[in-house]
Amino acid sequence: MAPSPHRRLRQPSDSLEYRSGFPPGNSEVIRRTRFSDELVGSLPRNPQPVCRSDAIPEGTGRLVRVSGREVAVFNDGGRFFAVLDRCPHAGASLARGWVEEGAVVCPLHRWRFRLEDGRCESQGGEDIPAFSSEERGGWVWVWVEEPPGGRGPRAK
Repeated sequence: MAPSPHRRLRQPSDSLEYRSGFPPGNSEVIRRTRFSDELVGSLPRNPQPVCRSDAIPEGTGRLVRVSGREVAVFNDGGRFFAVLDRCPHAGASLARGWVEEGAVVCPLHRWRFRLEDGRCESQGGEDIPAFSSEERGGWVWVWVEEPPGGRGPRAK
């Protein structure tokens, strides 16, 4: 009998343990099982810690690199948002802009982009990609890749 071409499915008793090493000094053990994978299966995978949350004053942004992409991260009232750093109008860095009423304002020609979803609020403007982000443990975490199936929240 030939070996089955299918992998053995993990059993509920199977588990994988690893130690998270970020932020430095954090050594909590994370235990994953097949069931926990199913519960978080629709969430984006591989978040990247990009900076301390206190490094971005309210109403401002910061340029970070995530998985080879330049991303602008903004603090709007203690909530953190991440968008692609380049304005589609003239290529200006949006990280040098500022936050007004839930939108980043491009420092070059004042085009406005909603932080929540990257939609351009300026007449005839082009939208920009917005990425999922959150503040956790004093760090800002950003997802720039969608999980298999493309179901990441706010990922465009």
